[in-house]
Amino acid sequence: MNLLQKLKNIVKVARLVSSDDSGNYQRGVASYMGKEVPMMLMKQYGVVSKPPADSMCLLFAQNGQESNAIGIVDDPKRRTLKDLADGEAALYNQITGDYVYMKEGGEVEIKTPKVSIIVGSTTVTIEEGQVTIDAADTELNGNLQVNGTVTTTDTITSGGDITSGGDVLTDAGISLDGHTHTGSPTAPTGAISPTGAAL
Repeated sequence: MNLLQKLKNIVKVARLVSSDDSGNYQRGVASYMGKEVPMMLMKQYGVVSKPPADSMCLLFAQNGQESNAIGIVDDPKRRTLKDLADGEAALYNQITGDYVYMKEGGEVEIKTPKVSIIVGSTTVTIEEGQVTIDAADTELNGNLQVNGTVTTTDTITSGGDITSGGDVLTDAGISLDGHTHTGSPTAPTGAISPTGAAL
């Protein structure tokens, strides 16, 4: 191969036929002008992905030899996010449409059916309609407002007063507001007010 042919072979725009992520080096096959070329795929450090077939590939032939080809793969036509503002960045999966979008103004938008955060033996799972925290202890510093029902399978312990806007019932159906005491000479026999006085 003469020098001119080597120069022409150095850089080509090709189509990804397939990719293999099973080995230490990610391999692939690129196609251009009806010819298929095996190659090694390279990416930025810290970013792992397996590009789908038909993605666009920038093919570099070391020393002009296609037997030493290196490919950089992207698919700009089918990318999940478009029309980004200056400085914005995202990680995305064009097949599922999921993404992590770092937007201008400091906002981070995550679109996915399920997120799992794993720290040691602690797991936080977020999916549609539900958040699950699997941890030995969970601590909240600050006020907590729950607009719905609170259900527990264990003891509730409070270091202060417990205030209720309505009645409190036991599993047996005994009312805190409406129960009476019998069989005790010192206990009131009627319903008890919140101050402890008989009603």
